[in-house]
Amino acid sequence: MLSHNLAGMRSTHVGNWVIIYLVEGDVVVLLNLDHHDRAYFRPR
Repeated sequence: MLSHNLAGMRSTHVGNWVIIYLVEGDVVVLLNLDHHDRAYFRPR
């Protein structure tokens, strides 16, 4: 599980890429697929 502005979401790495997703019951909701350098960016 992630924290801060990504609380409640999950992530997994595939090479240099990060998939950020939610699990809602038996449904997986894909939220973001981005390079690791940008995937966790927090806007100010």
